[in-house]
Amino acid sequence: MAGEVGIIKRDITYSGDVLNTTSRIQGMCKQFNEEVIASADLVSELRLGGAFNVMTLGSIKLRGKEKKWPSWRLNPCGWRRGPSAPYLDSA
Repeated sequence: MAGEVGIIKRDITYSGDVLNTTSRIQGMCKQFNEEVIASADLVSELRLGGAFNVMTLGSIKLRGKEKKWPSWRLNPCGWRRGPSAPYLDSA
């Protein structure tokens, strides 16, 4: 669902189950120490080619959801974790 809020400054707001699920998946990034986590449904729709390393994280339980969600981490090819943070390999 989308709607406009405000008279002088209009903002578009979104709500619904898809947005809530997306927020829950995004919240799992910190727990798994990953930059990008995507649902299996999204990964199957994307045309990633060889641009990303895709690795399963298994099925994760999202807060407020009954079923577990098959989830994947996505990192650009050449992406490595350094001593303190992830970085792109220049070679």
